[in-house]
Amino acid sequence: MSSHRSTNRPIPPEVIALTGITDEVVAGQRIDEATVSSFTDDAVIVIAHNASFDRKFAERYWPIFQRKAWGCSAT
Repeated sequence: MSSHRSTNRPIPPEVIALTGITDEVVAGQRIDEATVSSFTDDAVIVIAHNASFDRKFAERYWPIFQRKAWGCSAT
């Protein structure tokens, strides 16, 4: 399963202002699950800033993250 934006909603202006990512930047792009799994397979821990947000997102789209320990740089 390849992951991509599941809706056709435009990226909100506040997200564009924060990240610089626009609808044009992501148009036609996708994240390959096999590549994510390969990259993540040997990881012992996943570190994320605000991991409680990132973890839910990552585990929803890429099941490999369900088997990983998580650490948060914000807490």
